[in-house]
Amino acid sequence: MFFRTYSATLIGVNSRIIEVEVDFKKGLPNNTIVGLPDPAIREARERVNAAIRNSGFEFPIGRLTVNLAPAQLKKEGTSFDMAIATGILLVSNQIKSRIDISRLLLIGELALDGMIRPVRGIIAIVQEAREKGILYVVLPKENMNEASLVSGIKLVPVERLKEVAEIFASEESIEAKQVTCDRGVLSNRKMDKPGGILGDRYASMYSGTDEGSMDFSEVIGQEYVKRAAQICIAGAHNMLLIGSPGSGKTMVASRLPTIMPDLSEEESIETTKIYSIAGLLVEGFGLMKKRPFRAPHSTASNVSIIGGGKNPIPGEITLAHNGVLFLDEFPEFNRNVIQALRQPVENGSITISRADTRITFPARFILVGSMNPCPCGYLFDSDNECHCDPRKVRQYYMKLSAPILDRFDLQVVVNPLKIDSMITPDRGTNSSSIKQGVLVARETQNRRFKDMGGGYYNSNMNDEEVEKYCVIKNDVKKLLFEAARIYNMSMRGFQKVLKVARTIADLDQKENIGEDEVLEALNYRGVSHILSSYFRNKSGLLTPNSSFGKK
Repeated sequence: MFFRTYSATLIGVNSRIIEVEVDFKKGLPNNTIVGLPDPAIREARERVNAAIRNSGFEFPIGRLTVNLAPAQLKKEGTSFDMAIATGILLVSNQIKSRIDISRLLLIGELALDGMIRPVRGIIAIVQEAREKGILYVVLPKENMNEASLVSGIKLVPVERLKEVAEIFASEESIEAKQVTCDRGVLSNRKMDKPGGILGDRYASMYSGTDEGSMDFSEVIGQEYVKRAAQICIAGAHNMLLIGSPGSGKTMVASRLPTIMPDLSEEESIETTKIYSIAGLLVEGFGLMKKRPFRAPHSTASNVSIIGGGKNPIPGEITLAHNGVLFLDEFPEFNRNVIQALRQPVENGSITISRADTRITFPARFILVGSMNPCPCGYLFDSDNECHCDPRKVRQYYMKLSAPILDRFDLQVVVNPLKIDSMITPDRGTNSSSIKQGVLVARETQNRRFKDMGGGYYNSNMNDEEVEKYCVIKNDVKKLLFEAARIYNMSMRGFQKVLKVARTIADLDQKENIGEDEVLEALNYRGVSHILSSYFRNKSGLLTPNSSFGKK
């Protein structure tokens, strides 16, 4: 006897409907699962066997074959358990279906006692089911809050395998248990959330409230750096902070979430979907509202940052999608990790290729790095003498190739504070006022790039758009050409100056780019020139922020 049920598997950040074919005939006991299953699926034989017996049914004795089609597609995870168990109960005549099985998707992991456990990636699975015309999705009750974020499909929550058997009795039975959800209806209900610091952090990510008590007003002085941070977020520009130990680089970077705009609805769904697939969603919360801020340690591996593995999973660059990826002590990361960032920074995605699969993950993020200017940390410090041998300084920078440095639109030297500034601190600009400027600039860009869809900013402009939106007068153009010659800029670097100048004009609500905007943009581009000057003059000390155009 033969029956077919339907389930789904995850492929990158998307899903694919899978036919679960179950065939049974009398003979010597033999249970086989075919169709390129991973070890977790092959182990389903034991889970399903125990769950069926402990739910009051009998596991059939004979030749049982389960095929996951299409057979050439690799499958992974535990989400097939419910569909396999249901197929076995149907094929052994222990339950009879009075509904059209082709309109039903079964998702869930089985416990040995017949309880149904939640699975990851439920948003992607429910979206795929809706697009393929599936009418009902039978899923674990614990996944309901997450699944309800997808509108236009009927969800049937279950807690035990026995409940799954009951819904096949009639159309009325399944209709009685189904819940038709408009987006966010269930996600707004009151539910328990984790407590403590972790709970507060996740509450801010999902509710859109401010994250903790951090504020840019806590950063004493450093108005120049705060301005660079505002430009960074306003135009989605990559930023590199270079300064002596204790100058405030990490403090500035950690406060970037306080000036980042909330996610749009489209971005919110996309980001929540990624975290669902990665298994990082917290039960009880709805759509993520705050933009991700990821800060992996410098010892993180290539796979954990970029993504991949035997069964490719999202890395930190994908978890930072629509947000910020902060790499503290940037040169301390493995050189392969640093070089691997080049493609996703430019393309906004990363493709993981294996012998039997090819998966593309989204990775549109703002890259923010921080580093000391030399091994001892005092190369740019006017109050502390650098004792590093120039060869060691050069070796220190060897991990940061010219193409990597070129991808940082803003290269900001963070000067250490004078002692008198610490005694009588000047708090200066706070996050609220900085964020207000960011929102104004973002709104200007949304109007400018309205035909490009969401998430398109000045940093994303192509050659044609730079020529159209970054028009400058001839005298300013001469100034820029001279700076390009002094800095030995690449074409990419030249265009990044124009893009940053466009963002500065947007922040100041100016329609045209003038000399002031270009000079300020150049001021955030001089680190490479300072370093090259240092290597040419091995005996000389450098003046902090001695970049072209500083006013």
